[in-house]
Amino acid sequence: MKRYAAFLIAGLALTPMVVGAQSAEPPALVPPPTFSQTASDADAAFVDAMLVEARTRLALADLAGRNAGRSDTRALAARETALWSDIQERLLAIAAVQGLRTPDTSDAAGQGAIDRLSGLSTGGFDDAYASVVAQRNQRAMQLIEAERRSSNPALVALATEHLHGF
Repeated sequence: MKRYAAFLIAGLALTPMVVGAQSAEPPALVPPPTFSQTASDADAAFVDAMLVEARTRLALADLAGRNAGRSDTRALAARETALWSDIQERLLAIAAVQGLRTPDTSDAAGQGAIDRLSGLSTGGFDDAYASVVAQRNQRAMQLIEAERRSSNPALVALATEHLHGF
């Protein structure tokens, strides 16, 4: 009897409560990333380095959104925010599944760039920001290119997808 009651309750929870209402398709569930092995040291180092880079890039983009004098710089900052928010979100999900640490700071070079750009006036900010983005893109490309050889399918997919995004 208890099994039947549980089944009935579960069935009612999935049934629309309005009589005559058409049931909408349930939202597609996105399964969390799963892996058959633990993260290698190289994969853990990649996740760590890319999360540090993501936090740095998001801080730089936020600064650019507030201090840019030109619309093209603000547009670059918006693209950077979208790109690095996606990368950060996906890496955090992978790190959670793998039990990896998630750094919450920028690296020394990134913090130096943030500090340097914070002190610039609007006139000098735009070109300096674009230069920092170009320099940091080189580093991100090196990390991503190396990670494409990983045995971790979620990291390979992330690296392959974003390889040409910089």
